[in-house]
Amino acid sequence: YSKLSNYKKQKYKLQVYGEGELLNKAKLLAKEIMGCEVYGFEFVENILINTNITIIPSIGEESCPISAIESLCAGKPTFSLPIGGQQEILKILNNEIDNPNNIYELLEMATSLGEEKIVKLSEAASNLYDSNFSLELYRQNIKSTII
Repeated sequence: YSKLSNYKKQKYKLQVYGEGELLNKAKLLAKEIMGCEVYGFEFVENILINTNITIIPSIGEESCPISAIESLCAGKPTFSLPIGGQQEILKILNNEIDNPNNIYELLEMATSLGEEKIVKLSEAASNLYDSNFSLELYRQNIKSTII
């Protein structure tokens, strides 16, 4: 994030949420980076209400990143590196930014989207959730397994 232009840092604030032993260190580091803010634990609905784009920054494979599913549910364009479960869940959206090779490319590509593209991808995110992860779909799958 620190390598992005000042224009992009003003347009896209980096908000980091979480808790743990590195929280205070992360808060100190964030003070040195324009547009970066670190928060402790927060409920996901409070985070996503003010979010334009979600970046899943993991550089290792995750089998089923819940944060990706939560962001899709909220209709937020969500991107990750093309690895593991992140890619499986986000392939359609990641293809829109040419499947970046590293976290720096991911941030650069995601923050280069225009407003019109973000609106289009918000709808795609919502549709992706509805067609793959919705509670109704889950209920139907369980019911068909049992019957």
